[in-house]
Amino acid sequence: LAIAFYDGHLRTTNITILVSKDNMEYEEVFRGASKGGTKEHEFFELSGEEARYVKLICDGASNSTWNSINEIVVTQIKK
Repeated sequence: LAIAFYDGHLRTTNITILVSKDNMEYEEVFRGASKGGTKEHEFFELSGEEARYVKLICDGASNSTWNSINEIVVTQIKK
């Protein structure tokens, strides 16, 4: 999963990433903050989890309660 955060080079963003196969039961695969050092995409490894649905929960930034995301890219890697 790759996320480009608005002003990602100036602040961190608090997020939780969840995945699901059926859109009913979700498993948390990441909870924490972005690194806050780039305007480009930040990559989040989903540990090989097989999923059809991805849920992103945003919980404010280091300088405000707002979240701004420029782009989210979800890729599939076949083994």
